[in-house]
Amino acid sequence: MYRFFTGLAVGIVGTALVGGIAFMLMPITAGGLSKDQRAIFDHVKMQCKDESKAKGLELFAKRKYIANCVMDGLKGHPEMDPYDLD
Repeated sequence: MYRFFTGLAVGIVGTALVGGIAFMLMPITAGGLSKDQRAIFDHVKMQCKDESKAKGLELFAKRKYIANCVMDGLKGHPEMDPYDLD
């Protein structure tokens, strides 16, 4: 039984180390969005919020609608990666 718990502890620690290294190697965008891109994003997001308010959606449906609406609204701007947005 002692060996089982030792092996389990070693496996958990090893997984944590490998996972930590993997997350450290992910690319990080230092600058984020430029002022022009941020203005476009804010404009699209406000339009989507107004549309969702007009439809009278509930909280979770509203969040999903806004996320999809922003993704659709930014399709005309290929230089903006939707996954870098907040």
